[in-house]
Amino acid sequence: MKNLENKFLNQNFSYFVGAIQGDGSRWDFFDKKMNYMRNGLSFNSIDFILVKKMSFIMNKAFKRKTNVYHKKDGSFGFTTSIKTLLKTFQSLEIDFKDPPKPPSWILKNIKFFGPYLAGVIDTDGSVCIKRKKYPQCKIKIISGHPQVELKSSIEKILNCKASIEDSGKIMKSTGKWYPGFDLVFLVSSKNNEIFRKYIVPHIQLERKKNIIELYLKKYMKTNN
Repeated sequence: MKNLENKFLNQNFSYFVGAIQGDGSRWDFFDKKMNYMRNGLSFNSIDFILVKKMSFIMNKAFKRKTNVYHKKDGSFGFTTSIKTLLKTFQSLEIDFKDPPKPPSWILKNIKFFGPYLAGVIDTDGSVCIKRKKYPQCKIKIISGHPQVELKSSIEKILNCKASIEDSGKIMKSTGKWYPGFDLVFLVSSKNNEIFRKYIVPHIQLERKKNIIELYLKKYMKTNN
């Protein structure tokens, strides 16, 4: 891990880990024609700005030349071979299986956890304001399996209660269908400064970012 610190342990790559765990797809298949195993990584989203940022980080961090493509269904994405990167991903503790699980080096630094969580919110998250009389800013992160590790991390680092609920939806992951689970937590007086400083600045999707910013401005007092 020490040898990788200067290159990967930063906010941009922390965001990449969160987003790739959300909308990334890690795959392997045996190429009969070439007679060897291929290992790849794909990222897809309906948001071009998100895919473009992820492609940029991938290219910069790993000296790749991934290109964003426009799919027939209207979404965007990129695909790249990661055969030579498998040991690097392993050393960085990046788990591509659902649900998102933050690596230990991200959990040790709020400057890394904030961008990581922003990446998860941009991909698997939704943001809304609930209740008219006493408004709350609710964030939900949907996955095909209960997000136990992420829930524990959010409760500890953001100093708030979180819950895992049945979303009532069916999700497809790694070729199989699963019941969806929502990890739910709130922006509150206990964590609003963390959102301001470490999470909101890294959220790429304006439709999600604007809701949190407006809520912070209207209902949460700053300590500054």
